[in-house]
Amino acid sequence: MRNNGSRTAFNVDGIHTPEGCQAMWHALIKDPGTGIAVLDSEGTVEFANDTIVRFFIDMTAEEAVGKSLEKLFPADFAAERRAYIRQVAESGRPILIKSIWKGRRIRSAVHPIPTSEGRLNKLLVITRALTSDDDARDVKDDFEVIEARVSDLGELESLTPREIEVLTLIGQGMSIKQIAGTLNRSPKTIENHRHSLGIKLDTTNRVQLARIAYEAGLTASPPRE
Repeated sequence: MRNNGSRTAFNVDGIHTPEGCQAMWHALIKDPGTGIAVLDSEGTVEFANDTIVRFFIDMTAEEAVGKSLEKLFPADFAAERRAYIRQVAESGRPILIKSIWKGRRIRSAVHPIPTSEGRLNKLLVITRALTSDDDARDVKDDFEVIEARVSDLGELESLTPREIEVLTLIGQGMSIKQIAGTLNRSPKTIENHRHSLGIKLDTTNRVQLARIAYEAGLTASPPRE
């Protein structure tokens, strides 16, 4: 192992053998919390592991293989992701997409996979939960970081705009009195909103509500327990 400035390079005998590559691929697709998919340049799924389908769709990995983005997702999401795929295929450079889907903050790294002839006709997508608003900061030199426009708030879709405001401020650690002052409403009104949040989200616990706000991307920092 040698250190090249801020980068670390590894020289491991046998790592480029078929057996070594197969072992690394198997470790990657089995890594807990890591979603993996391989797409062709037209956006058709050629491979998916169980984790990535849990992030995005309600079906098994086997059911997703062979389907296009348009068959798997709403039209606006499919169109946006197809544009990202086209960007990577044309530029040959990876991108990092930060998004909210099914109520969770996630990031997807999209890498071009060149063939032996040098053509870019496949893409590797690696998706993980986004645990901090700063997660993408250290990779900006290698990736273009993109904030997805299309989102799915999951269970938060049932909330009113005012309830989302209140949930966001709870996630920021504000008290009922502070929220009331910020929104120019009475504490009783804010308590009513929190009661409604409790019914819709099945919890009135402030830490749990703050956790929901964080996981949905409404706040940048996780709540303090």
